[in-house]
Amino acid sequence: MKCKEFDNPRLYRVDSLSFDFDYSLTPYVFMIDKKGHISDFFIPRKEFPDQTKKYLERIFK
Repeated sequence: MKCKEFDNPRLYRVDSLSFDFDYSLTPYVFMIDKKGHISDFFIPRKEFPDQTKKYLERIFK
């Protein structure tokens, strides 16, 4: 799969960014552009796997 904004997308796992979600142990994903701006913030939920699949399909077109 390719990311819509980059030729060579990279995925990273970060232990903490000091968001409120870190304290509640809520997983989240987002995109970071070349300037360091965050977009496409998403909180996946195991109860709704179709939403996660749609998010990933939209990001990695």
